[in-house]
Amino acid sequence: MAPFALLLLGVAPAAAGGAAYERLPAVLHVHSDLTTGDFPLEQLQTMAEKAGVDALLMTENYLLRIEYGLPPFRALTRVVREERSVLGLGLEHYLQRVAEARTRNPRVLLLPGVEVLPHYHWTGAPWRLDMELHDTQKNLLVFGVTDPAALQALPAASNAGAGAFDAAAALDLVPVLLVVPGAVLVATKRRALARVGRSVVVVRRRRLFLGGLLLAIGATAFVRAWPFVTAPYPPYRELGSGPHQALIDYVDRLGGATVWSFPEAHDSGEQWVGPVRVVWRTDPYTDDLQRTARYTAFGAIYEDTTRFELPGGGWDRLLSQYTAGARSRPAWAVGESGFHGLSAGKRVGPIQTVFLVAGPRPPGSRSPSSPCARASASRSRVRCSPRPRGPRSRSTWPWRRSTARRATCARRSSGTARSSRSGRGARPCARSIARSSTARRPSTAWTRAGRAASCPTRSS
Repeated sequence: MAPFALLLLGVAPAAAGGAAYERLPAVLHVHSDLTTGDFPLEQLQTMAEKAGVDALLMTENYLLRIEYGLPPFRALTRVVREERSVLGLGLEHYLQRVAEARTRNPRVLLLPGVEVLPHYHWTGAPWRLDMELHDTQKNLLVFGVTDPAALQALPAASNAGAGAFDAAAALDLVPVLLVVPGAVLVATKRRALARVGRSVVVVRRRRLFLGGLLLAIGATAFVRAWPFVTAPYPPYRELGSGPHQALIDYVDRLGGATVWSFPEAHDSGEQWVGPVRVVWRTDPYTDDLQRTARYTAFGAIYEDTTRFELPGGGWDRLLSQYTAGARSRPAWAVGESGFHGLSAGKRVGPIQTVFLVAGPRPPGSRSPSSPCARASASRSRVRCSPRPRGPRSRSTWPWRRSTARRATCARRSSGTARSSRSGRGARPCARSIARSSTARRPSTAWTRAGRAASCPTRSS
């Protein structure tokens, strides 16, 4: 399974000479009810089959955990907001469920991946009753890593499996020492004098309240500090793209693939937590595509206005750096769905990434068999189908992208990059991007009425 995800993303060598390549329509970035999606894997396969999609690249949420703690004992005072994720569900269970679904329906290929949040950070303070949470949607999609032990140690925000014992972890253990005086107060009797009538007697009493309080604080500190490590990249200061590059390098060492998710989309919202106003915000981060290296691809086409992939834009700069030897590998462009359910007017299929693969198809399957699948290293095509029109999703804390982030480009004004170029009443129905390994420049073609146009490349 691990090589399959890599091959489909175009990072494996091309098939042997003379191999016949076939088109494999795939939908990338899909969630099931294992995490934040609405449908089980089997139903997603059925929906994909009806839409003519041969493969689903699953991206279940790796760890959805946001936390904040007051110094100096952050573990003891920590407040946590967490939702379902494959790390809590069990990585072995997730991989097993994907394998079972593939066995039941071999006609639609399922590839297990995860959506990872490498880092987020806070500004503001609770005593000011105003806090802001940054970059909770600055995510990377990881494919091709199917070893549960390796997945367990992904350098992600709040992941104790990738943490280490350090000074901060030692400081969180200091309140545990309160167990010692608490036990002494409970176990020993204090000698005191008490007047009874005209007499004075000696009374021995245990200080149960104070001792019990210290025991409770120490035990709570012990439980909250477990497993006595500090997760990588604590969320109390801005760290730039360093945590994201660390994740990219970790996956690269394992032979996996990483994809920047929705780099040009906005996400924002707010919620009151008691008297504290909490605002979350993720701004477009195309600059991080320039600052980081060795990732496999980026989301270039999705249900929002995108400009990074346009000729002469950011993608061309990345490719120019590659041809000049400044980068060790090219950055591929993919179509990204971000499908959770139908509530946002979304469907399985409008945004597809079409891979060129080689290999025989097993009986009853529309997808090439896993051992024989090969992606073309010389060309990758991305197709963007008509945008759905319908109600957008509501803003929810802060896992799913808000209305602003999912706004369809079909509703943009005529001056945007997705505006109609064919006269009144026309709108772009599909767009193809072709990329050659001989450093040719991507070319674009707009189509109408849902008919895909050929997209030859031209020399830069």
